Order: sequence, then C-alpha cells, then structure tokens
Amino acid sequence: MERKNRKTKSVGNGEGSLYYSDTLKCWIFQYYDTQGKRQTMKQKKKESTKDFKARVTTTKNKLNNGTYIEKQDDTVKSIIAEHIKQKFNDKVTSGRSYKRDKDTLNCIIKCCSNFINKPIQKVTFADIQTAKEFMKEYSQSVINMMWRLLKKAFAIASSPSIKLIPFNIMNDENLKKPISNKETKKVYPLTKEEREKLKNILDNEERNHPYRNIVKLEWITAMRVGETLARSKDDIDQDITKLHIHNTLTRDKERKYYIRKTYKNL
Repeated sequence: MERKNRKTKSVGNGEGSLYYSDTLKCWIFQYYDTQGKRQTMKQKKKESTKDFKARVTTTKNKLNNGTYIEKQDDTVKSIIAEHIKQKFNDKVTSGRSYKRDKDTLNCIIKCCSNFINKPIQKVTFADIQTAKEFMKEYSQSVINMMWRLLKKAFAIASSPSIKLIPFNIMNDENLKKPISNKETKKVYPLTKEEREKLKNILDNEERNHPYRNIVKLEWITAMRVGETLARSKDDIDQDITKLHIHNTLTRDKERKYYIRKTYKNL
C-alpha cells in the first residue's frame, strides 16, 4: 500500500506540491498556472492514486511544454462584444461600422443560441455545424459578416496572448461557411443606352424632381450617396473644373447623422 505523506511534498523546482490530505481524505496537487495564479487539483471520488498522479504528470508536462490551458468562462458572445468595443475605442471603426458590427452580433446571438453563451472552451465543431442551418436563413452578405466575427472570436481565443483554446476550430478544413437559402440578387451597372435614358429623364420630365440633382451628381461623379449629400458650392473649383470630396455624410453609433472627413479630389 502506498504511503500517504501527512506533510506537503515538493515535486520539483517550481512544479508545485503533491500531498495527501487527512482532512479531505484524498491526494492534492497545488501549482501555479501560466498566469501566476495558484491552482488546486484534487483526487476525484473512486479515482485511484495511480490515475490521479498520472493526471498530475500530464498537467506538469503541459505547463512545461507550453500547452497548458486553464479553465475559463469567456464566451463567444463576450469575446466578440469586447472585440467590437475595442475596435471602436481604437478608432479602427467609425460609428456606423460599430453599429453594423453590433447588429451582426445580434444576428449571431439568434443563430448561435446553442453555443453563444457557452464558455468558448466547450464549443464544439458540431455546435457550429448546427448553428449554420439557422444562418442560412439570412442573406449571404449577412452570413459573411457573421462568419467573419465568429472566426475573429476563435482567432482571439487561440492567440498566444490569450490562449483560451489550443487551436482555432473555425480553421478546420471540414468547416465550411454556409450558403444562404435566399437567392442572391446580382447588381449590374447601367448600360450605355440605360445611362442615356436616365440622363434624358433627369433633364426633362423629372427636371424638377427634389432628388434630381442628387441622382445626376452620383451618376456623373460615381460618388457614394453620403459623399454626394455632403457637398456644397464651396467644393467646386471653377478654375480647374475640380470637385473636392473631403467629407461624407454618415451615422454614428446612435444612428445620428454627422459629417465625417475623407480626402478625395475629382
């Protein structure tokens, strides 16, 4: 029968302490994880001393070779939410992009309800496959945005600085992005004949239409609608027939309109 030491027994320099607790009637292994936090591993009921010590050896090996991962409760939802917030704080995204990312997260919450609040360490390949069926009910553009944020969540969790999971399951070759059940509408540019027809309509029967100048300016310059709506007469250079495009009309995270600076010249 194996002797049970009543005193703490060191198991190596920096490798923790392994001892038998008379109070708890089980073996205990205490060590420091990769974050410097003290952790305690206890022998389970009906677990033999041999099996427990094998578990201890496995943990020590993982600590030594850098594959150790401590149990954490961070969820896919919390990781994505923090990523979106950090991008906005770092000014990587504007208010409008921030709002779009938050809307995308809400779509993910609906589609991935089977795992969105699970610790990311417990999310499986099968969980994501199941959620894909619900994602297919959205347009392909929305699916693309959801898939991008999901990939980002698992990339963050598997990064060396975070190390919540050993690998990114979103990179599994067997996991494919879902294809929308909705028919994708193809958008084609106007043909030469259609452009001429539009010009005639804008210059004749729709000449007094309140949006006539907006549409015509978009058509002539290829500006986006936000850039068009932000223009003023001061942007026109009469001498060299140049239109200065230095700002655009956009929306902040509260969906309120404001003028944001850009730097283009036509």
